[in-house]
Formats: sequence, structure tokens, C-alpha cells
Amino acid sequence: MAEELRVLVLGPVEVERAGELLPIGGRRARSILAALVISLRHAVSDDRLIEAAWGDEPPASARASMQSHISRLRGVLGHDVVQRHDHSYVLDVDPGQVDACVFERAFGQAAETFPTDPLETLQLCRSALEVWRGPPFGELGEADFALPEAVRLEELRVDAMELFLEATIAVDRPGLAVPALRAAVTENPYREKMWYLLVRGLALEGRRVEALRSLEQARLTLADVGLELTVDLRELEQQIVLEDETVRPHLTG
Repeated sequence: MAEELRVLVLGPVEVERAGELLPIGGRRARSILAALVISLRHAVSDDRLIEAAWGDEPPASARASMQSHISRLRGVLGHDVVQRHDHSYVLDVDPGQVDACVFERAFGQAAETFPTDPLETLQLCRSALEVWRGPPFGELGEADFALPEAVRLEELRVDAMELFLEATIAVDRPGLAVPALRAAVTENPYREKMWYLLVRGLALEGRRVEALRSLEQARLTLADVGLELTVDLRELEQQIVLEDETVRPHLTG
């Protein structure tokens, strides 16, 4: 019943079958599983799995313990799911059963649709972000073996949120985007695109003074790390000052 499995790493490392969590074991078992997910459908050596579970200085018993954890995982998930190849193991599940892969696929589709259909982008981004349950790999995300992938996934999550908010503005809903953008620039103060979207959203809401104040805040924040406003932000500032039609509130009804 491998097709019923869902492997979850956007949050604590867990596995579901038919909506029920499976008993995959403690931290070391989950570290081994996480290492297999990171190299989905590719062989991961015994040594690499030991390193994931015990770090750079594993005890003499680590190999036997790793085999014990693998045996338990195979018993729970299925020998066809965790396959043995020479001195390596492979996690053989469809990418559609792994939440990180589902997220990346939906986000990729969203980015492709944005130029022509921002409403579809909005829906795809929402679907992509809904699979997140917390930091990638949970408490394992800071481990050396998982950190590069955890950082990559977290950066993609911020990209997806940014696109979601950009699409929200593009479908004439700036008022819905502004509160989230205020939070976003607090969490990502040096991300110029977030500042751009916040300022544009405020302007389209008819809040010109707040928009210009936010621009000044962006200027000071970026100056702290030796950066200046981007060309896009400077052009947006001029459009707001001159009350250009591109940043005037859209009249409805």
C-alpha cells in the first residue's frame, strides 16, 4: 500500500498512511528517513545514513544500530519503499507522496502562470503554502546533513509567499496583502521585493502617506547594510509622489 503513504518533511519528519501517523521511531530513525527523502529515489550509502543519525563521531555500535532502525522503517513502510542496493538504501516513493515535492511542483506551476493568469497563481500558491506545517525537517533542520536542504526549502517558501502576495495585489486585492506584507518585511527586512509590494499595495489602497513612510523605512533599513533603494523602488516612489495612474486606487462598484 505504498501509494497510500505520505512522507512529510515540511515540519516534523512524519509518515502517514491513509491519514494515520505511522510509528517510525525517534530522532535517529527520523534522521535516517530525512536523509533518504533528501536523496529521494537515489541511493544513500550506509556511511551517509550513519553520519545523518550520529554526526561526525558515531559510536562503534552505530552501524548495527543503523541497520536496526532501517529494519524497523522497512517493517513499517514496506521493503518495496525502503529498498536495499549493495551498501546503500533508496526511498522509492512517488514525488507526489512527499510534501516538499508537492510544494515545489505547485510553486513552479504558479510562477509559470503569473504573467497570464494571476488568479490561478494565487490559487496555486495557496495550495503550495498549505502543505507547510513548520520549519523544514522540524528539529532536524539544523543538523549538518539536513541544513542545506532546509535552507533551500525555506527560501522557496519565502519566494512562494512573495509570489502569493504579488498575485493578491495583481487581482485587485491590495487590502488583503498589506497586513501580510507588513509582517513579511519584519521577517525579511532586506528583501527589496517585499518592500516594493508593501509600498505598492498601500498606494493602491489610497494610503499614499503610509506608502511613502514605508519607503523611507525601507531606505533606512537597507542603508544599515550598505544598500540603496532599487531602481524599481525609486521609480515607484516617483509614481506615488506624482500620483501616477499606475498607483492610483482602483475604483470599484
